[in-house]
Amino acid sequence: MNKENVLFEEEQAYLKEGYLCIKNEAWDMAIEKFKKALDVNPGNIWARIELGKLYRNKLDFGNAEKEFREALTMTLNSEQKEQVCICLGGIYWLRGNYGIAMQELREALKINPCNKKLNKWIKNRECINGFRKEIAPYRVFFTWGMHYECNYRCSYCYAPKPEKLLFDEKNQNKALYLSLDEWIRIWDNIYGKYGSCRIRLDGGEPSMYPLFIELVAKVSRQHLLQINTNLSFDVSEFAKVASPEMVRIDASFHPEFSTIENFVDKIKVLNECGFKLVVSCVAYPPFLDKIKEYKEPFEKLHIPFITHPFSGEFNGKSYPRAYEIEEISKIYNLDEASRLVMGWRKGEKNITKGKFCRMGQSYGRIYPNGDVYRCCAEGGMFKIGNIAQNTFQLLDEAIECGSENCPCWKCMIVCEERRWAPLWLDEWELPFA
Repeated sequence: MNKENVLFEEEQAYLKEGYLCIKNEAWDMAIEKFKKALDVNPGNIWARIELGKLYRNKLDFGNAEKEFREALTMTLNSEQKEQVCICLGGIYWLRGNYGIAMQELREALKINPCNKKLNKWIKNRECINGFRKEIAPYRVFFTWGMHYECNYRCSYCYAPKPEKLLFDEKNQNKALYLSLDEWIRIWDNIYGKYGSCRIRLDGGEPSMYPLFIELVAKVSRQHLLQINTNLSFDVSEFAKVASPEMVRIDASFHPEFSTIENFVDKIKVLNECGFKLVVSCVAYPPFLDKIKEYKEPFEKLHIPFITHPFSGEFNGKSYPRAYEIEEISKIYNLDEASRLVMGWRKGEKNITKGKFCRMGQSYGRIYPNGDVYRCCAEGGMFKIGNIAQNTFQLLDEAIECGSENCPCWKCMIVCEERRWAPLWLDEWELPFA
């Protein structure tokens, strides 16, 4: 066998190993394999593109851009050039560089006008009003705490219950139960002000709100809905009226109140109907040894499984600070995004007081009584109106954070987009990347 054939086989072996590492989400190992493939053949364009994507996955945008720019110096076919332009657009989008991002994405569409996902996404940007569509996170996000009612009473839950009204148990803080028409009018008004928003529904348990399925069907005609639910409702009936294009399910598994078999069956129904799904479970210390077992059925379905750190006291220890290193490895795969979240939640890098933040400008936290607050952090909590009383309006500018150590790892500190933008701008926001 001549030297040229030996090098070709060596290159192919590295590529095969690299793709296998990608499948197993072993990003660092995959990077090494593609680097070795490029050492053998620096002109391997697909290896260069895959390497750039891997750096992007690790939020290493500098090296990702470097690889994609290097790829552009090579002789690319139209498919490769389209891919590079899309990847560059995604990187600039996550960095908060709106103008350059749109330039790259429009160039990709020019190369391939038949890219339906990208074409539709660019057109949908026109449904977002005002200056907010040009600053990260590029649309208005809401968390809507619909009510306090929940049919579960999990040991680790810190959410307020109906018998424990929020804000010093004052009567004016009781949950609103408006008619379907009233809620549609309210969300139509929001659309008129800010365009299409992304609304995270939580509670309590959202599905226990009166006419929940009808409300989801109608509000999602204009807004993206992300529903945080325990799936205790009839998912088959839900799937008949909800649009998979506009509704995402963040399903939380609670072992104290549901069997894994019943929960998986419901996930399968929604998955077959085309809904985007994410499954989560709280890393309550008694559950830690079963996390892997809980995760397995969802891995087989290729559905993301997230383990949230427990916040609270257990056996005299305060979590999440009390987690040991081996316990953390059970919670996270320790990718870059997970490290950022865990580090933030443990208080390693979250000094925010006095820094300008876009919470309140591009985000609002709606409480069950209709009050809207800038955010949920104690030092940053101030009211910006009531959604039901037509007094609500987002801030026109980013303002200083009043929290000494903000508990929210997604807080929108200006000039820290690298940290928080990927947490808001997921694959639902960038479906073509």
